Amino acid sequence: MRIALDWDDTWTKDPALWATFVRLTKHHHHDVRIVTYRRPSGVPEIEDELARYFLEIPVIATNHNPKRAACRALGWDPHVWIDDMPELIVRGE
Repeated sequence: MRIALDWDDTWTKDPALWATFVRLTKHHHHDVRIVTYRRPSGVPEIEDELARYFLEIPVIATNHNPKRAACRALGWDPHVWIDDMPELIVRGE
């Protein structure tokens, strides 16, 4: 299963919970990635936070473009979206 996990106001609301979730999903061989509406310049900050939890997962920064379109452009189409603002998944499509 491919799982897109939002960063701002999702991961940041409870990082310990989401770190446990990511570890569990990876243990079950699911593909979980951070998908953020941020610009690519915000990725190092996210990667640094993930490293604090000893996690290495891909981060997709959509540069304020619709999340679904950005993921599809990379050839990655999530089955599940976890996002506090689901409208950003499809906004402008």
